[in-house]
Amino acid sequence: MLAPVEVGRGATVGTGSTITNTASADELAVVRGRQRNIIGWQHPAQKHRQ
Repeated sequence: MLAPVEVGRGATVGTGSTITNTASADELAVVRGRQRNIIGWQHPAQKHRQ
């Protein structure tokens, strides 16, 4: 949840949702972002400990 947000009594927030608007009493708040695939992405090089 990103402040300032209110979640009413009995409201349910979906797992993994980032809530940015008020969820009134007895409402279900669900957010799902659009998937983005990045072609050619590579893991960052690991730093070696000495």
